[in-house]
Amino acid sequence: MDSKNRAMAQLGAAVEQLVQADPRPAAVIAREAWTDIEPDSARRQLSAVRAGRRWLGAERAQQLADALEVDLEELYASVERKKPNRGP
Repeated sequence: MDSKNRAMAQLGAAVEQLVQADPRPAAVIAREAWTDIEPDSARRQLSAVRAGRRWLGAERAQQLADALEVDLEELYASVERKKPNRGP
């Protein structure tokens, strides 16, 4: 398993553990977990979110989102909005 897949596996497990142990709203936990993978760049954050979706698979990602009570599309969109603007 390469390092990116290992990181995604750890992320999935961490999100599920955090939801059970953290008193904060699930949407906050989910956003932090997804974007903490590579916090140095919004583009990398978006890439990590998309990689996570592929790693988990669409069905599992949706199940996790339902458990977290977070809208996956809104989560992806929030990361997309953080992308740096490119000049002309």
